[in-house]
Amino acid sequence: MKRMTRSLLAGTAVTSMIVLAGCGGKGVEDVPALSEIDDLMWETMQEEGSVTITADVEMFGNTENSELFSGASGEEDLSATIYGPLDGSATAIGFGDNDLMRAFGQDEAYMAGDGLFELIGAQALSDAEQQQFDAATEEFADTWIDLSDDFSDDAVEFKISEIFETLQDGWNGEEDDDDTVVTRDDISDEGTHEVRDDIDVWVYEGQNEGQELVLIADHDAPRFYEISDDGQTMKFSKWGETESPERPEDSQVISQEEAQERIMEAMMSSAMSSN
Repeated sequence: MKRMTRSLLAGTAVTSMIVLAGCGGKGVEDVPALSEIDDLMWETMQEEGSVTITADVEMFGNTENSELFSGASGEEDLSATIYGPLDGSATAIGFGDNDLMRAFGQDEAYMAGDGLFELIGAQALSDAEQQQFDAATEEFADTWIDLSDDFSDDAVEFKISEIFETLQDGWNGEEDDDDTVVTRDDISDEGTHEVRDDIDVWVYEGQNEGQELVLIADHDAPRFYEISDDGQTMKFSKWGETESPERPEDSQVISQEEAQERIMEAMMSSAMSSN
Protein backbone atom coordinates (compact mmCIF):
# COMPACT_ATOMS: atom_id res chain seq x y z
CA MET A 1 0.00 0.00 0.00
CA LYS A 2 2.78 2.42 0.96
CA ARG A 3 4.66 1.51 -2.20
CA MET A 4 1.58 2.26 -4.34
CA THR A 5 1.04 5.59 -2.57
CA ARG A 6 4.67 6.58 -3.11
CA SER A 7 4.46 5.56 -6.76
CA LEU A 8 1.29 7.57 -7.21
CA LEU A 9 2.80 10.64 -5.58
CA ALA A 10 5.96 10.31 -7.64
CA GLY A 11 3.92 10.00 -10.83
CA THR A 12 1.86 13.03 -9.91
CA ALA A 13 4.99 15.05 -9.24
CA VAL A 14 6.51 14.06 -12.58
CA THR A 15 3.27 14.92 -14.38
CA SER A 16 3.17 18.33 -12.68
CA MET A 17 6.75 19.01 -13.73
CA ILE A 18 5.93 18.08 -17.31
CA VAL A 19 2.90 20.38 -17.31
CA LEU A 20 4.93 23.24 -15.85
CA ALA A 21 7.66 22.64 -18.38
CA GLY A 22 5.13 22.64 -21.18
CA CYS A 23 3.78 26.09 -20.21
CA GLY A 24 7.23 27.36 -19.38
CA GLY A 25 6.48 27.55 -15.66
CA LYS A 26 6.16 31.32 -16.01
CA GLY A 27 4.59 33.34 -13.22
CA VAL A 28 3.32 36.88 -13.35
CA GLU A 29 6.72 38.10 -12.16
CA ASP A 30 8.23 36.80 -15.40
CA VAL A 31 7.59 39.79 -17.64
CA PRO A 32 7.64 39.00 -21.38
CA ALA A 33 9.06 41.31 -23.99
CA LEU A 34 6.29 43.40 -25.51
CA SER A 35 7.25 42.15 -28.97
CA GLU A 36 6.50 38.59 -27.81
CA ILE A 37 2.89 39.32 -26.82
CA ASP A 38 1.98 42.19 -29.15
CA ASP A 39 -0.29 40.21 -31.50
CA LEU A 40 -1.72 38.08 -28.69
CA MET A 41 -2.61 41.24 -26.75
CA TRP A 42 -4.83 42.62 -29.54
CA GLU A 43 -6.35 39.23 -30.30
CA THR A 44 -7.21 38.70 -26.64
CA MET A 45 -8.86 42.09 -26.23
CA GLN A 46 -10.93 41.65 -29.38
CA GLU A 47 -12.06 38.22 -28.24
CA GLU A 48 -13.15 39.58 -24.85
CA GLY A 49 -15.97 41.31 -26.70
CA SER A 50 -16.66 44.20 -24.34
CA VAL A 51 -14.90 46.68 -22.06
CA THR A 52 -15.34 49.76 -19.87
CA ILE A 53 -12.99 52.70 -20.46
CA THR A 54 -12.56 55.65 -18.11
CA ALA A 55 -10.48 58.66 -19.11
CA ASP A 56 -10.37 62.41 -19.55
CA VAL A 57 -12.81 63.38 -22.31
CA GLU A 58 -9.99 64.78 -24.44
CA MET A 59 -8.39 61.34 -24.71
CA PHE A 60 -11.41 60.07 -26.65
CA GLY A 61 -10.43 62.13 -29.67
CA ASN A 62 -13.40 64.41 -30.42
CA THR A 63 -12.10 67.90 -29.62
CA GLU A 64 -15.32 69.81 -30.29
CA ASN A 65 -17.44 67.55 -28.09
CA SER A 66 -14.73 67.50 -25.42
CA GLU A 67 -14.81 71.29 -25.20
CA LEU A 68 -18.61 71.22 -25.12
CA PHE A 69 -18.77 68.77 -22.21
CA SER A 70 -15.96 70.47 -20.29
CA GLY A 71 -17.46 73.90 -20.80
CA ALA A 72 -20.92 72.80 -19.75
CA SER A 73 -19.68 71.14 -16.59
CA GLY A 74 -17.27 73.88 -15.61
CA GLU A 75 -14.49 71.30 -15.34
CA GLU A 76 -11.38 71.45 -17.48
CA ASP A 77 -10.35 67.85 -16.84
CA LEU A 78 -13.67 66.07 -17.11
CA SER A 79 -13.49 62.30 -16.66
CA ALA A 80 -15.89 60.20 -18.73
CA THR A 81 -16.75 56.52 -18.79
CA ILE A 82 -17.54 54.73 -22.03
CA TYR A 83 -18.71 51.13 -22.09
CA GLY A 84 -20.27 48.51 -24.29
CA PRO A 85 -19.52 45.69 -26.75
CA LEU A 86 -16.64 46.07 -29.18
CA ASP A 87 -18.77 45.12 -32.18
CA GLY A 88 -20.27 48.62 -32.25
CA SER A 89 -23.84 47.50 -31.59
CA ALA A 90 -24.20 49.73 -28.51
CA THR A 91 -22.19 52.34 -26.63
CA ALA A 92 -22.89 54.47 -23.56
CA ILE A 93 -20.97 57.51 -22.37
CA GLY A 94 -21.47 58.95 -18.93
CA PHE A 95 -20.03 61.00 -16.11
CA GLY A 96 -19.99 59.51 -12.65
CA ASP A 97 -22.57 56.76 -12.29
CA ASN A 98 -25.06 58.07 -14.85
CA ASP A 99 -25.19 57.64 -18.62
CA LEU A 100 -25.43 60.88 -20.57
CA MET A 101 -25.75 59.34 -24.04
CA ARG A 102 -26.48 55.93 -25.47
CA ALA A 103 -25.96 55.01 -29.11
CA PHE A 104 -27.09 51.90 -30.97
CA GLY A 105 -25.68 50.96 -34.34
CA GLN A 106 -24.99 53.76 -36.80
CA ASP A 107 -28.23 55.71 -36.70
CA GLU A 108 -29.82 55.63 -33.24
CA ALA A 109 -28.84 57.80 -30.27
CA TYR A 110 -30.44 59.15 -27.09
CA MET A 111 -29.40 61.76 -24.53
CA ALA A 112 -30.50 61.67 -20.89
CA GLY A 113 -32.52 64.79 -20.20
CA ASP A 114 -31.68 65.10 -16.52
CA GLY A 115 -28.03 64.24 -17.19
CA LEU A 116 -27.72 67.18 -19.57
CA PHE A 117 -29.09 69.57 -16.95
CA GLU A 118 -26.81 68.15 -14.28
CA LEU A 119 -23.82 69.05 -16.47
CA ILE A 120 -25.05 72.59 -17.09
CA GLY A 121 -26.10 73.03 -13.48
CA ALA A 122 -22.56 72.33 -12.34
CA GLN A 123 -21.67 75.93 -13.24
CA ALA A 124 -21.88 78.81 -10.77
CA LEU A 125 -25.51 79.97 -10.94
CA SER A 126 -27.59 82.51 -9.11
CA ASP A 127 -30.25 81.22 -6.71
CA ALA A 128 -33.00 81.95 -9.24
CA GLU A 129 -31.13 80.24 -12.07
CA GLN A 130 -30.36 77.24 -9.88
CA GLN A 131 -34.02 76.94 -8.99
CA GLN A 132 -34.95 76.93 -12.67
CA PHE A 133 -32.37 74.30 -13.49
CA ASP A 134 -33.46 72.13 -10.57
CA ALA A 135 -37.03 72.29 -11.85
CA ALA A 136 -35.92 71.38 -15.38
CA THR A 137 -33.77 68.52 -14.07
CA GLU A 138 -36.71 67.10 -12.14
CA GLU A 139 -38.97 67.51 -15.18
CA PHE A 140 -36.59 65.40 -17.28
CA ALA A 141 -35.94 62.60 -14.80
CA ASP A 142 -36.03 59.19 -16.54
CA THR A 143 -36.51 60.94 -19.89
CA TRP A 144 -34.38 60.37 -22.99
CA ILE A 145 -34.18 62.84 -25.87
CA ASP A 146 -34.09 61.20 -29.30
CA LEU A 147 -31.05 62.48 -31.22
CA SER A 148 -31.20 59.89 -33.97
CA ASP A 149 -32.02 62.39 -36.74
CA ASP A 150 -28.89 64.38 -35.93
CA PHE A 151 -26.62 61.43 -35.23
CA SER A 152 -23.51 62.52 -37.13
CA ASP A 153 -20.12 61.08 -37.98
CA ASP A 154 -18.63 63.27 -35.23
CA ALA A 155 -20.69 61.45 -32.63
CA VAL A 156 -19.41 58.12 -33.91
CA GLU A 157 -15.98 59.01 -32.50
CA PHE A 158 -17.43 58.39 -29.07
CA LYS A 159 -18.49 54.84 -29.96
CA ILE A 160 -16.38 52.30 -28.14
CA SER A 161 -15.79 50.25 -31.29
CA GLU A 162 -14.34 53.32 -33.03
CA ILE A 163 -12.19 54.17 -30.00
CA PHE A 164 -10.77 50.67 -29.91
CA GLU A 165 -10.11 50.70 -33.65
CA THR A 166 -8.39 54.09 -33.37
CA LEU A 167 -6.20 52.77 -30.56
CA GLN A 168 -5.14 49.80 -32.65
CA ASP A 169 -4.53 51.86 -35.79
CA GLY A 170 -2.51 54.35 -33.76
CA TRP A 171 -0.53 51.53 -32.19
CA ASN A 172 0.37 50.32 -35.67
CA GLY A 173 1.26 53.82 -36.87
CA GLU A 174 -1.79 54.13 -39.13
CA GLU A 175 -3.22 57.25 -37.45
CA ASP A 176 -2.06 60.87 -37.29
CA ASP A 177 -0.02 61.69 -34.19
CA ASP A 178 -2.71 64.06 -32.92
CA ASP A 179 -5.30 61.25 -32.90
CA THR A 180 -3.03 58.65 -31.31
CA VAL A 181 -2.85 57.97 -27.58
CA VAL A 182 0.21 55.77 -27.85
CA THR A 183 2.13 53.99 -30.64
CA ARG A 184 4.19 50.83 -30.51
CA ASP A 185 7.35 52.82 -31.25
CA ASP A 186 6.73 54.96 -28.15
CA ILE A 187 6.90 52.02 -25.75
CA SER A 188 9.89 50.06 -24.48
CA ASP A 189 10.04 46.37 -25.32
CA GLU A 190 11.13 45.52 -21.77
CA GLY A 191 8.74 45.77 -18.84
CA THR A 192 8.55 45.34 -15.09
CA HIS A 193 6.11 43.60 -12.76
CA GLU A 194 4.01 45.68 -10.34
CA VAL A 195 0.84 45.34 -8.28
CA ARG A 196 -1.72 48.11 -8.75
CA ASP A 197 -5.10 48.10 -7.03
CA ASP A 198 -4.34 44.51 -5.94
CA ILE A 199 -3.92 43.48 -9.60
CA ASP A 200 -0.70 42.06 -11.05
CA VAL A 201 0.37 44.15 -14.01
CA TRP A 202 3.26 44.55 -16.43
CA VAL A 203 4.47 48.10 -16.92
CA TYR A 204 6.21 49.17 -20.13
CA GLU A 205 7.66 52.67 -20.00
CA GLY A 206 7.38 55.14 -22.87
CA GLN A 207 9.92 57.50 -24.37
CA ASN A 208 8.47 60.52 -22.58
CA GLU A 209 8.16 61.08 -18.85
CA GLY A 210 4.85 59.79 -17.51
CA GLN A 211 4.18 57.76 -20.64
CA GLU A 212 3.52 54.07 -20.09
CA LEU A 213 1.53 51.05 -21.16
CA VAL A 214 0.22 48.87 -18.34
CA LEU A 215 -1.08 45.38 -19.10
CA ILE A 216 -2.92 42.87 -16.94
CA ALA A 217 -0.26 40.28 -16.16
CA ASP A 218 -1.50 37.17 -17.94
CA HIS A 219 0.78 35.17 -20.24
CA ASP A 220 -2.20 33.61 -22.00
CA ALA A 221 -4.39 36.71 -22.21
CA PRO A 222 -2.59 40.06 -21.79
CA ARG A 223 -4.97 43.05 -21.91
CA PHE A 224 -4.80 46.81 -21.44
CA TYR A 225 -5.06 47.99 -17.85
CA GLU A 226 -3.90 51.60 -18.27
CA ILE A 227 -2.39 53.86 -20.90
CA SER A 228 -0.81 57.08 -19.65
CA ASP A 229 0.52 59.97 -21.67
CA ASP A 230 1.07 63.68 -21.11
CA GLY A 231 -0.45 63.64 -17.63
CA GLN A 232 -3.61 61.82 -18.69
CA THR A 233 -4.63 58.21 -18.08
CA MET A 234 -7.04 55.92 -19.90
CA LYS A 235 -8.10 53.01 -17.71
CA PHE A 236 -9.67 49.74 -18.90
CA SER A 237 -11.82 47.44 -16.76
CA LYS A 238 -14.45 44.68 -16.91
CA TRP A 239 -12.96 43.03 -20.01
CA GLY A 240 -15.59 40.56 -21.23
CA GLU A 241 -17.85 41.41 -18.26
CA THR A 242 -19.18 44.79 -19.37
CA GLU A 243 -22.93 44.69 -20.00
CA SER A 244 -24.41 46.35 -23.06
CA PRO A 245 -26.32 49.59 -22.36
CA GLU A 246 -30.08 49.20 -22.49
CA ARG A 247 -32.19 50.95 -25.11
CA PRO A 248 -34.65 53.39 -23.45
CA GLU A 249 -38.28 52.31 -23.34
CA ASP A 250 -40.62 54.01 -25.81
CA SER A 251 -42.49 55.69 -22.95
CA GLN A 252 -39.24 57.37 -21.84
CA VAL A 253 -38.31 58.82 -25.24
CA ILE A 254 -39.27 62.31 -26.42
CA SER A 255 -38.36 64.27 -29.54
CA GLN A 256 -36.03 67.25 -29.55
CA GLU A 257 -38.97 69.54 -30.29
CA GLU A 258 -40.90 68.25 -27.29
CA ALA A 259 -37.77 68.57 -25.15
CA GLN A 260 -37.41 72.25 -26.08
CA GLU A 261 -41.05 72.93 -25.26
CA ARG A 262 -40.83 71.20 -21.89
CA ILE A 263 -37.60 73.00 -21.04
CA MET A 264 -39.24 76.38 -21.65
CA GLU A 265 -42.36 75.39 -19.70
CA ALA A 266 -40.36 74.14 -16.72
CA MET A 267 -38.12 77.21 -16.57
CA MET A 268 -41.02 79.66 -17.03
CA SER A 269 -43.04 77.91 -14.36
CA SER A 270 -40.10 78.05 -11.97
CA ALA A 271 -39.48 81.74 -12.74
CA MET A 272 -43.13 82.64 -12.11
CA SER A 273 -43.26 80.77 -8.82
CA SER A 274 -40.14 82.53 -7.58
CA ASN A 275 -41.65 86.02 -8.18
